[in-house]
Amino acid sequence: MESRRLVGRWWLPAAADRKVGGILEVGDHGAPHLELTDSLLSESLMVAPIIHGAADGRQITLLDCSQANGGTMVIAQTMTSTQMLRASAALVGIHLDSSDDEVFDGFEVSMTGLTAWAGTTGFDRTLTFSQETNQRSKFLVNYIDPVRVTIPESTETLELRWKIVTNGPRTSETQRTYRADETVMLAIQSEPPKAWNGYLKRVREVRDLITISMQRPAHVGSRALLINQEEPLPPYRVDTYFQGLSAAEDDVERDFRENDMIFTLSDVDLSETLARWLSLRKRLGLPLDVLLGL
Repeated sequence: MESRRLVGRWWLPAAADRKVGGILEVGDHGAPHLELTDSLLSESLMVAPIIHGAADGRQITLLDCSQANGGTMVIAQTMTSTQMLRASAALVGIHLDSSDDEVFDGFEVSMTGLTAWAGTTGFDRTLTFSQETNQRSKFLVNYIDPVRVTIPESTETLELRWKIVTNGPRTSETQRTYRADETVMLAIQSEPPKAWNGYLKRVREVRDLITISMQRPAHVGSRALLINQEEPLPPYRVDTYFQGLSAAEDDVERDFRENDMIFTLSDVDLSETLARWLSLRKRLGLPLDVLLGL
């Protein structure tokens, strides 16, 4: 998930008639950061559990906001002020009344190592030779059905989803390019719905399993909370930004091969492996966290 700058208006839910302009900066690394063109929080109100905003045509909720260093006040011809705020999370696409609102039916994330670990691919390249057509190779992109299992002792399901994005053909002055990218996404779904942070524990558990398999830390990339809509509409997506789960800012993603892993999905039964892993992780607790260095 790339960094974004969202220019819009911001206000406290209890004082929606007073809106302040500002820029929200969000990304995988660090807490969401809001720079305002005027003061929104006062000296007597240093923190705010929720701030609402509107930018890029979308509703935005900032959670657990507090004043940060960098605000200024200048009194000369006229008094001007700016204010810097830091939030624990930014939800782009919804206005919440409370951080405890249980309105999200699922959570979908990308994760380093997950695509290689899943093994199966929708890409099929076949070498051919035909004198009649002069064909040398054939490249097919196939749809892969999701893999879905029920998480033991819960109302949740885990799903691996293959997403393929194609782009092209694109022609430059020297070449023509057609690109196809495949990513396996992790989705956790629940009935009944959960609060925005109700899925983080499950994501961490799967991340740790992939870490064990890769023998190096797995990290979460893009994240979106999901709200079910009436079929045939797909779930409504709420882009989610908060500090944690992601790689360090200077960590560069490296090439990886399936045979670099201790085991992959093709070696195990996902339902059985998940049940055994969750049980083991629960028994080990903190010592396992220390071992993984997370």
